Amino acid sequence: RMSVRAVRVGGVTYSAAGDSKRSLGRQLVELLPEKLAHLLAHLICVDTMDESFLEVNEATGATGFKGNPTECALLSLVAEMGYDYAALRHDTPGRSLATAARGKPFMFSSKRKMMSWAVPLPRGGYRVYCKGASE
Repeated sequence: RMSVRAVRVGGVTYSAAGDSKRSLGRQLVELLPEKLAHLLAHLICVDTMDESFLEVNEATGATGFKGNPTECALLSLVAEMGYDYAALRHDTPGRSLATAARGKPFMFSSKRKMMSWAVPLPRGGYRVYCKGASE
């Protein structure tokens, strides 16, 4: 099962190996400014496909991945950070099914090596969330 091992934010690398007592998600919430941690969680939630989600097994309590394993690992990080990825997706104008016409997805392509989603901002304009290959 995939997991996020490190995150680079603002020139600083946060690593899962750096602290055995706290998950990487908890480290990010505790070390990043609150607005930046929320923006990171929002980026992941907006810029993952609906087909990727986490599913809790009622019998065991274990969380399973459904969909793209890389995206599910990112969604697990969001859960470790204390955010509800489904609620963030739903509450983002231009990202939810009900408001999809207000946003614009640019699905992953091997040519671009990235996925982007433009969502409207409350005071006008758009924010474009992007995720993709480091190269």
